[in-house]
Amino acid sequence: MKKYKIVLTIIFLSSLLLFFCLFLLPRKEINVQIASGFLPQQQLPFLSSNNLDDLKPALQEYKLFHNLKCEPNIDSPVAEGMIINKNLDNKSVFFQKQIYLEKPIASLTKLMTAVIAWENIDHNKVITLSPTAISSFGDFGDFKEGEQYKLIDLIKGMLVSSSNDAAFALAEQLSLKKFVSLMNEKAETLGMEQTDFVDPNGLSSLNRSTANDLMTLTVYILEKMPEIFSATKNSRLEIPELKSGKIKVIYNVNKFVENKNFIGGKTGFLLNLEKGSLLSLFNYKDYIVGIVILDGDWTYRYKDTELILSCLP
Repeated sequence: MKKYKIVLTIIFLSSLLLFFCLFLLPRKEINVQIASGFLPQQQLPFLSSNNLDDLKPALQEYKLFHNLKCEPNIDSPVAEGMIINKNLDNKSVFFQKQIYLEKPIASLTKLMTAVIAWENIDHNKVITLSPTAISSFGDFGDFKEGEQYKLIDLIKGMLVSSSNDAAFALAEQLSLKKFVSLMNEKAETLGMEQTDFVDPNGLSSLNRSTANDLMTLTVYILEKMPEIFSATKNSRLEIPELKSGKIKVIYNVNKFVENKNFIGGKTGFLLNLEKGSLLSLFNYKDYIVGIVILDGDWTYRYKDTELILSCLP
């Protein structure tokens, strides 16, 4: 009986000591005030650590961007602003507005189309524009039936002109059903839990995502295939049409090509809803700033992006 009491006492004291260590001992913690409305209200992951030296880079970036010069009063219902360091190993949201609200993304769909095409089609394959592809809505890029292009050139042409024909031609290389299935599988792999694709060009309003998910895709593209965005930063693109040997000139539909700090992006617009989307990347000091706008009208998309940029310190 005496031994039993001793064992119980030891267990009680051990439990008490464990409770004290876990909950009562002071933690080495850095307290940083979160700017209300600008950053997610959950505690950022780098605010607590046992090694203060590990915190310095992230903390410096956080201090730089958590105090905006103004509060962007934007008209678009969905927006996110993210700061990304040039090494792509640290990123922080500095502005958010309903970033988990699902909305049609229109031609921002083509960013995933570019990823799936580049990762699943032979890079040396020559792609011929079929009658079915050319029959897609719109004549953006002015592609013609029978024209032939290298894979990378057709991807670039699709993004710069927002060509539905080019998007469909890329999907045909694997079959439309398989291509769209791969788009959704990739979204799931990347953790884009609120994203669904039903076509490769974004014509359907059932292509839906969130600002948060699209930023995840953006960072992936910057890491794995930055040339996709690099092609979209200039006012015009020249690609060789292989069958005729002529050079096709494609003009960029993005208004931000006139901004010297613009380094790429994608536009989107749904005619039936008169709503659009816009994803833009800019150089800012030693960082990349990504801004995505969803469900904004034709003029608000650019105006709201510029307003968010103007509030950076």
